[in-house]
Amino acid sequence: MEEQLLISWSDILKEHPELADKDPAMGMNWDIGQEMIFAYVILLSVF
Repeated sequence: MEEQLLISWSDILKEHPELADKDPAMGMNWDIGQEMIFAYVILLSVF
């Protein structure tokens, strides 16, 4: 599962390079953006 999340995070960075400054290992800023990111990860996992 963690591997899939890491792969998804890499894909997210390709689509949204502005997120690169938010290190997922440090814990991202948990704001409204988290829902968008999780939705994107879930979509990648499902499809």
